[in-house]
Amino acid sequence: MSTCLKRKVGAVIVRADSVIAQGANGGEREYLNCLTMELGGICYWKKMAYVLARREQTDFEEERFQTIKKEARTLCLSTCAERRAIYQVLNREKLQNASIYCTTYPCPTCAKMIRLAGIKQVCYMYDYDEERAICQESSRIFEEAGIVTEMVVLDDEMGAVGKRTEYEYRETNNK
Repeated sequence: MSTCLKRKVGAVIVRADSVIAQGANGGEREYLNCLTMELGGICYWKKMAYVLARREQTDFEEERFQTIKKEARTLCLSTCAERRAIYQVLNREKLQNASIYCTTYPCPTCAKMIRLAGIKQVCYMYDYDEERAICQESSRIFEEAGIVTEMVVLDDEMGAVGKRTEYEYRETNNK
């Protein structure tokens, strides 16, 4: 279960039609995480962005605050779902030519881990919505490694109705 208050993300690694690992984003339960902290249900990353903004005595101008939020991201207590799933598989050979199914498009750090693990297919439901640059950098990493990315399109009853390549999805949505 995810312990992140900002977004709930999961990842499942499949090889030869068998689930070999799964992960959810967040901090470890036995360590400091947003659910166990005395923050009153506030995301630690967001709280630190506000603290940094106050320290600078900014008047929360939107553009500067967004920059501060990006800088505060390094203070986030969560580990990505993709990384947690990959960490579960001790034998790297099991990851070779596997597929990973993710809630959101992987960040560049996870994209590098996916490439290093030898995973050949990434299926996701949503773009990483914070920054377009995040998706572009991850896409570059996947393209260079020959990793296929597909967006899973869901119907109203949450059943998969098909897959589209990232290119097909972007072409459809840019029109």
